[in-house]
Amino acid sequence: MKKTKQRSPELLMVIIAAGGVPVISTKLGLSRQAVYQWSTVPLKHAASVAKLCNMDVREVRPDLFAAQNDENPFV
Repeated sequence: MKKTKQRSPELLMVIIAAGGVPVISTKLGLSRQAVYQWSTVPLKHAASVAKLCNMDVREVRPDLFAAQNDENPFV
């Protein structure tokens, strides 16, 4: 039995927002298989995927792009 990768909630949200894996793969110039192998959006595609889905990159990869504190931008 083949074990499937667990997808992050953010990746599932991106797939739905974009209209499916085929849309993401076509817009990014990747194969569908490559996108299906993602467990989360790769860093090198985070900005493009965020733009495609009309989302903030912090929503796509909150683990890498933490929300900044508005009171102190250096925190």
